[in-house]
Amino acid sequence: MDSSRIRTLLITLGIFGLVYFFVVKPTSQSPARSLPERPVPTAQQRGAERIEQVRSGTLVADISTYSGAIRQYRIERPQFASTHRLVPGRSWWERDEHPGFSTTDREPFFPLRTNIELRRAGINVLPAYLTFDEVRREGDALTLVAHLREQQVEVHRTIKPHTEYAFAVSTRVINHGPAGELRASQGVYHWIPRNQEEGQFFSQSWRRAEGLCHRNGRLQRVTREDMSKVGYDNDGVARNANYVGVANMYFLQALVPQGEIAACHLHAEDRGADKQLGSVMFAHLSWTPVQLATGESHDYRVISYFGPKHAPHLAAASPELKDALDLGMFAFIARGLLKLLQFLQSIVRNWGVAIMLLTLIVRTALFPLLARSMKSMAAMQKLKPELDALNEKFADDQNAKGLATMELYRKHGVNPVAGCLPQLAQLPVWWALYTTLQTSIEIYHQPFALWIRDLSSPDPFFVLPLVLGAVMFVQQKLMPPATPDPMQAKIMFWFLPIFLTVISLFLPAGLALYMLVNSVLAIIQQKITKAQIDKLTSDIGGGPDDKGIKVRAAPAATSSKGGKGGKGAKQLPGR
Repeated sequence: MDSSRIRTLLITLGIFGLVYFFVVKPTSQSPARSLPERPVPTAQQRGAERIEQVRSGTLVADISTYSGAIRQYRIERPQFASTHRLVPGRSWWERDEHPGFSTTDREPFFPLRTNIELRRAGINVLPAYLTFDEVRREGDALTLVAHLREQQVEVHRTIKPHTEYAFAVSTRVINHGPAGELRASQGVYHWIPRNQEEGQFFSQSWRRAEGLCHRNGRLQRVTREDMSKVGYDNDGVARNANYVGVANMYFLQALVPQGEIAACHLHAEDRGADKQLGSVMFAHLSWTPVQLATGESHDYRVISYFGPKHAPHLAAASPELKDALDLGMFAFIARGLLKLLQFLQSIVRNWGVAIMLLTLIVRTALFPLLARSMKSMAAMQKLKPELDALNEKFADDQNAKGLATMELYRKHGVNPVAGCLPQLAQLPVWWALYTTLQTSIEIYHQPFALWIRDLSSPDPFFVLPLVLGAVMFVQQKLMPPATPDPMQAKIMFWFLPIFLTVISLFLPAGLALYMLVNSVLAIIQQKITKAQIDKLTSDIGGGPDDKGIKVRAAPAATSSKGGKGGKGAKQLPGR
């Protein structure tokens, strides 16, 4: 297979890959679970509820004395300013102030609520919701105490700062009554309307979430569709959990067990008959039941993370959380590019400019590969008349045509795959750079210049995509055709710019900016290498007085059916 066909195949596979990943990727058609609503306590049942505030860096949580759960949390940084409740009514071009994670206002789905059961004679004696009637403050730590006198049980819950965006949470159960079996689980939840999870054309919504179960050093990512399946259950398989959580593109809620071995559980419940109300996603830790004798106590300890998927903050909260940042199959390259992007931003103080500089650096580093590829393409184009002649001459003898073609390549020092290998070598770098910009929390809600106030949202006036389309047409015009077939070349000339322009209409402005700068730099590099390519093609195709090699008919095997070699004989011309 010659290099033009290989390039055409690679481009076609790349296009179909994008279409599959962003548009056609199948979703589960299995029946979804829709469980009955859990009971919600009334105001009378809540009694004298109080809200106590706990702070860890810029993460602020309002803790209810009724259930000991987080009734509301917010991040007091302009970039992430939000609460965990859905903020309605935003115009599409305005900054999206609703949180990275939204839940309903229903009591069962408040984060960090610990479900505790104490079974005596097989019957749970504890209420579904604990009322904490005592509040203690020790520095930045908050301790809530529930005195369950009728059940002869005390529950102490302590929440204190751990790192930025993380709390250390401990729950102690003290048994003053008869022995029993103690069971406990703790969870985080995510809910958002289904229409806000949907992407546009070739772009996925950053709000679309997935469940995470990290155990035995490996991370399992579970889609909402799989979590909603009837019968889906990872109980008994997900022991030795390092953490459990729910994550979207930019934010993470996670629970990291401390000390005692726990298991992670993931599932989702559809809301509304038509599912348009969305699904509540559950991410729970559970602990193995223990026997609690009279006078004994048992502690459950976790690190809870509520914040951006920012590698340094994830690692500070717990080393395992770093895996929650999904940088794709070329993560080892993406991590280096992300560090370089952060370094550039620390100098220029503008993420848009840092993206432009990062693209320039990567383009410059890959320039030798690009130049080699373009030279090989130009050499192949110059040999096209000779290749066409061989194709016509040996149309009925593929073996002879192959021998003659290889001889032609050998005589002129042309490698038919030399134009493809440099392009293949660049693919991991460009894919890693694309993934880095697609998932980087650093550009979330960050302004660039003029009308671009958020690099993580599409260009509101479509200026970048339209300029990118125009630049792509210029780039295609300057590049040697990727295939010797005129019709294929014409299709690729028009299709690629239009295809990428349509995609970029819905991509974050940061990605569109990267694609535009990359295309402009490609044109500049093509201009720089044009003189070298012209010289190369002139040497290959020069006249008799040139110092280069003159192209002439290459020796090739011919079918001499009825010719000089006798019936069925083959010979090379000129010998």
